[in-house]
Amino acid sequence: MKQNTVNEVWQRIIDYSVEPGVKPDENQIFYTMARNIPFWIERQGNNIMPKNDRKSKLFQISKEIIRRDIDMGVATNSQIKTSDLGTPAPSYRYALLSDPRIWIK
Repeated sequence: MKQNTVNEVWQRIIDYSVEPGVKPDENQIFYTMARNIPFWIERQGNNIMPKNDRKSKLFQISKEIIRRDIDMGVATNSQIKTSDLGTPAPSYRYALLSDPRIWIK
């Protein structure tokens, strides 16, 4: 049975995240789809923050944003593009929901 409710997906994201300032291990690295940029997720209160070595200006992502992406079909509809997601951090959200560690097929 698929386990992809928003609570289960969010918990898997949290399980692969790190505390702020902690260096991620190899198993906690994700990659954007288009540019293959490595990134990791830091927990910041009730939100998550994508981080990368490029020191890019990134923005917090809430559970509600992930819920909206799931409802939109990001993980299941191959016709959805990163540009369809809007802000914040669409490339990182798309990559997370396309990763088999987060979205179980």
